[in-house]
Amino acid sequence: MRYGERRRLLQNLGGVFQCNHWRHSIGLSASPDCPLCCSLDHFSHLVLTCGAMADAITAAHDTIWSDLFGLITAHLPADWKSWKDKVISTTGIPCYDLAHLKPDGVLLHEPSKVIYVLEFKRASDFFPDSFERGFLRKYIKYQPLVEDLEAANPGWDVQLTVFCLGDRGLLEEERWLDNWSILGLPASGFSPFATTAARLAQTVATTILECYSAALRALHTAPSS
Repeated sequence: MRYGERRRLLQNLGGVFQCNHWRHSIGLSASPDCPLCCSLDHFSHLVLTCGAMADAITAAHDTIWSDLFGLITAHLPADWKSWKDKVISTTGIPCYDLAHLKPDGVLLHEPSKVIYVLEFKRASDFFPDSFERGFLRKYIKYQPLVEDLEAANPGWDVQLTVFCLGDRGLLEEERWLDNWSILGLPASGFSPFATTAARLAQTVATTILECYSAALRALHTAPSS
């Protein structure tokens, strides 16, 4: 982890990250709001929800999941099939009413008759209960797809696994470890997988913050109308 990333993580843990919410609380900013979108300005807002950063946030999310999905599939034997970000109807897997959905990943093993629906979720804030809320949102959305796949594939075992990663590189390790075990992946591969996820979260947050800083500079230097 780079020095700047370590420093930012310590600021977040201490509640003194240089955002307008904190600066306003100590009298250094006239407003606690984001100057780009006018929402309350805090770290999670900057790297997860700021409307002005939507493209950078989406690209960061996609980067993390692409790397993590690659690590997962690298551990699978050759007779497994996998799809990343594909609409169910394009995979050839029988499905009834919800074939239009596009989960983050699907794994299929025909000899074992198992299908895993994988979802990657960003946590919305620092507090531990955000992990559970994030998991439940994905569960509510994709559990019907699991049931639809079960109905269309009698005799197959279909399961949903949700990987939820916090915006500061924190993850609910117990659930991730359960997912790792459910997928039947080697125990020795889990630690590198989780460590990679935490480092990626820090790196992409840095990238988003750099984009945010550039947008602020552009805002401040734009000619007034």
